[in-house]
Amino acid sequence: GGAGADCLDDAIRIGADALVTSEVKHHIFLFAARQGITLVDAGHFHTEDVIVEPLAERLRVRFPEAEVLTCHLEEICVL
Repeated sequence: GGAGADCLDDAIRIGADALVTSEVKHHIFLFAARQGITLVDAGHFHTEDVIVEPLAERLRVRFPEAEVLTCHLEEICVL
């Protein structure tokens, strides 16, 4: 998730058709196009938020004595 344009060379090397990431600069889009790979800039929230609940569950299992709370952008978070 997040800014993963630094993975572009690896994606090209393994023959990927596309790379989903965020925060891609214009010259990186142009470079990817010349290399024949599609870049999808999905934004930070949407590429990072998907891990919040799985991570929270792992923390709950590993540290059962701790209360693990999550909050998502669309929610009103009150602790």
